[in-house]
Amino acid sequence: MRDQRSGRDSSIDIETEPIPRDITAEYLSLDYSGREILYKQLEGEPHLHIQIEWDDSNPEMDIYFLRALKGFSDSRTTAQKRTVTIVATAEQKNGDILSKAGNVFAAGVRLE
Repeated sequence: MRDQRSGRDSSIDIETEPIPRDITAEYLSLDYSGREILYKQLEGEPHLHIQIEWDDSNPEMDIYFLRALKGFSDSRTTAQKRTVTIVATAEQKNGDILSKAGNVFAAGVRLE
């Protein structure tokens, strides 16, 4: 629609970002090969998200777990956005595993 006074187009195209599909439950329930199958099944999804509540007492949450999350984030395609958030307390952030995983967080895994 043109503004009659200025002659400019007053319609605004607002590009909205798609709501991310949370795949946390599926991710946590699968092993490596199951996750690879899941990713292939979800290729058409525009945005995938994983949010992890960090648990120091869970032996599966280790540096390899963090690297797998980094791999998930890094393997996104141009057609699909992938985000990861790890929720942790200040004490956990300074703990043994999370404090040594700087390259994981530098690569797109967000720590809250």
